[in-house]
Amino acid sequence: MIAKQPAVKRYIVALSGNERERLNALIQKGASPARQVLKARILLKADASEGGAAWSDGEIAEALDTSIDTIPSICPYLQLDEKAIDAAWRTHPRRANKLRVGLVWAGNPRFRGDQLRSTTLEALLPLAEVEDVDLFSLQFGPAVEQIAPLQSRFPLTDACSSSKDFAETAAFVATLDLVVSVDTAIAHLAGAMGLPVWVILPHLADWRWLEHRQDSPWYPTARLFRQPSPGDWKSVAEQLRDALCALRRSRQADDSDNSIQS
Repeated sequence: MIAKQPAVKRYIVALSGNERERLNALIQKGASPARQVLKARILLKADASEGGAAWSDGEIAEALDTSIDTIPSICPYLQLDEKAIDAAWRTHPRRANKLRVGLVWAGNPRFRGDQLRSTTLEALLPLAEVEDVDLFSLQFGPAVEQIAPLQSRFPLTDACSSSKDFAETAAFVATLDLVVSVDTAIAHLAGAMGLPVWVILPHLADWRWLEHRQDSPWYPTARLFRQPSPGDWKSVAEQLRDALCALRRSRQADDSDNSIQS
């Protein structure tokens, strides 16, 4: 089957046999001429700016026949400077028998929809109940101001608000056992580094986190904690506390086994 639209024909002649079959399959499904052009341009790695309108994420995913099973999840795919990591360890050395956990409770307040994805440090107070955990703030921006007023009830070390760049933040994140973060850059950074990350999500989360699941096809080390109803951060914080208690017990058991074996 050969496309009749001139806009599609000028692309299809440049495609290889296999790529042409893929485009024809889209045409047979009744896709619009615009979608056919999109598919051809992607297959040819054409400039996205050519022809005007930008492609939406959904259009690109559909044109490339993307499914959950085809999403690449090879992690880690970020490489860090070992010297920077060593420097981070020197700044905040590990305390014996302590789990190191980084927290991010708010995103950029200028981001559209931030009032839904961001919470407050006070809302995460149940995490302070877990023993033998050193908590570090990975927070940037105005939300850093929430640390000082809660210090007596929520001992938290500000580790990143003065970082000179994202690479320095990443180096410190590499020293942690776990990152707990709302849906913001640090969550994606930890996932890309292949580190354990618990992502706390609003009831209506960004489409990338999909629905009704606790894992992420993009980040194999991620675990998702979702609001059971809009605005219910209390339930999320309690789930995080219980999960952190379980992780702490597991690590203590592993440390005990290793001590016996040695």
